[in-house]
Amino acid sequence: MRPSGRYNSRSEAQESESVPACSGRNLVLCFDGTSEKFGERNTNIVKLFEVLKRDKEEEQMVYYQTGIGTFASPGTTTPVMLAISRLADLTIAWFLKEHVMGGYKYLMQHYKAGDRIFLFGFSRGAYIARALAGMLHKVGLLPPSMTEQVPFAYKMYADKGKKNEELAKDFKKTFGRNVRVHFVGAWDTVTSVGLLYPRRLPFTTSSESIVYFRHALALDERRAKFRPNLYHNPPKPAGDARSGLAAEPAKPANGAKVGTESAAWDQKVGPQKLRAVKEVWFAGGHADVGGGNVENHFPYRLSNLSLQWMIGEAYQAGLLFDMEAIERENLAPKGREGMNWDAHSKPRDQLKRSLAWWILEFIPFTHRWQDADAKWHRHFGYVF
Repeated sequence: MRPSGRYNSRSEAQESESVPACSGRNLVLCFDGTSEKFGERNTNIVKLFEVLKRDKEEEQMVYYQTGIGTFASPGTTTPVMLAISRLADLTIAWFLKEHVMGGYKYLMQHYKAGDRIFLFGFSRGAYIARALAGMLHKVGLLPPSMTEQVPFAYKMYADKGKKNEELAKDFKKTFGRNVRVHFVGAWDTVTSVGLLYPRRLPFTTSSESIVYFRHALALDERRAKFRPNLYHNPPKPAGDARSGLAAEPAKPANGAKVGTESAAWDQKVGPQKLRAVKEVWFAGGHADVGGGNVENHFPYRLSNLSLQWMIGEAYQAGLLFDMEAIERENLAPKGREGMNWDAHSKPRDQLKRSLAWWILEFIPFTHRWQDADAKWHRHFGYVF
C-alpha cells in the first residue's frame, strides 16, 4: 500500500523525468547506526523497516543489519571477548568489511534482472550503505554461486591504488553483474567510520551509479567526530577549459583519488545518470535527526520530521509502504499542527549529556574539504 496525503506530491526529480516502470522487485537494505539495534530507543532505520511493505516477497524484500559496535568475531563466546570484539568494532570499525559484505551477499542471493536496489542507513550505517553502492559500482555484483569470492571482491574494491583500476574493471567484466543502485537514503553520514581510526573507502563521497541520493543532515550537531559526510561532485577532468589551468596532482578524496579513481573510472565504465541529489538540513543533533534519542512510546520527536521526508522521497522513487503501519507509528501526514508538535520537541545535546565525548574534542584529526572547483584539501588539526 502506498502512503497518502502529502506523500503524493511529485518530487523535483519526477517533475523533470518520471520513474521508469519496474518489472522486478524492490530489494531494500537497512543499515542501523553506531551501536544501534532494536530496543527501547529505536532509530529511524528500525522505524522505516516497520512501515515497509513486507507481505509479498514477489514485490519487495527487506533486509536489516545492526550497527557498527554490535558485531563480534565468529566463534567468540566468552563475555569478555565479546565485549572486546564489539569495542574494537566501535572504535576502529574492525568489522567494517563484514558489515559491507553482509549486504553484498544478500544482494548476491536475491538480485534478479529488473530489480531495484534501495539502500538506507544512519550514521556509520549510512556510510556502509554508500560503501556498498561503491562496491557494486567498482566490481559489480557476483552471481549467487560465487560466495567464496566475496572477500576477494571486497579487497579489490577497497584497493585505492591506480594499478587496481584496470584489474577491477576486468574483474567486473568477467565475473560481475552490472547493477545500479536505484535509491540511497542516508541519515547524517559521518566522516569517521572508526571513532579513533578513520576508515575510508572508494566511491563513498560520490558515485554516478546511484540514481537517487537523499541525505538528511543534523543542523545542530557539534561533535568533531560527527562531521557530516556530504555528497561531493566528481572532480573536473585534468586541464579543464573553464579553469585554463592544468589540474593539480592527485590528492586523497575520502578513499578515491582526484583525477584518477572517481573521475577516470566513470569515464571508462560509462556512468549512470544521477537524476537528483538532495541533502536537507533538519533541526537537532545527530540522533535527533536519525532517531534513537527518545523512548519509542513518545508520539512526537524531532526525528519524525526527517523520517517523514525520507518516506515521501522514497515513495516517489517507487518504495512500497504499509499504510496501517504508518498510521500506527504516527508517521501519517499530520498537517502543519501535527508537524509543529514534532518540531517543538526538545533536542538532546550529547556534549552536555555525556562528558566522555569531550575527550574526543581535544584530539586532532584529519579533515577534508572540497572547494568550488571540486578539488580536495586535507588538513590535520582541531575542528571548531
